[in-house]
Amino acid sequence: MDNEPLDLELLPASDYNSIKSFEEQQTITSSHLGAIAEIYVRARMHHSYGAGILHRHFALRKGDVMVHTRCENDVDLCTAENLENLDRHSLRPHSFLLNSKGRFQAYEYDTGLGHLRPLPDTAFLHQLRDFLVENQLTSLVAILAEDNRQDSVEFLLPDRQGMICVPRQDSDGGSDGVGPSVITGWKFFESDGRIECRARRACESQGDGQHKVKSDSVGN
Repeated sequence: MDNEPLDLELLPASDYNSIKSFEEQQTITSSHLGAIAEIYVRARMHHSYGAGILHRHFALRKGDVMVHTRCENDVDLCTAENLENLDRHSLRPHSFLLNSKGRFQAYEYDTGLGHLRPLPDTAFLHQLRDFLVENQLTSLVAILAEDNRQDSVEFLLPDRQGMICVPRQDSDGGSDGVGPSVITGWKFFESDGRIECRARRACESQGDGQHKVKSDSVGN
């Protein structure tokens, strides 16, 4: 395995498409999540990043990458954008997967305040990589940007080429389907000497396990 833990090359669409879909992916056990939380807090990376379930909601076209855009009312859009329409130098890593070379590589990007977020610490990445490899979690766990937003719920956009995250308190259930929320992201923190995990993001699913679509207009 390569000793360098970070890969700053843009992720090709074909590699993104190899990520398991929301419907296929499993969840993280509480024991594994607790151990991951300890790695984050010990390295003091929990102020900048959380952890999540690595998944995708659709396949990217060649030349596309996933880009986050922060909107009003604490709404976050993550949409497929073609690199020909982007300034590559403005893209900053947002969320990371562990690639086939054993390096953490961004699979989602942002162009806003991402430049203020430090890259994950090298020692932290080594520790997390070792844990994921040892416990066969390399295709399950992702590093997620922690931007201090409210607890949020994620829906597919109507064109199915992006996702929208809205504060849980503003969530209206999205589509007519009724199903459980699936927790896909956690924040870690230390309180009175104890390390704790808090669910920060959930994907809304329908009764058949498919992802819900946001049926009203974006940001409403």
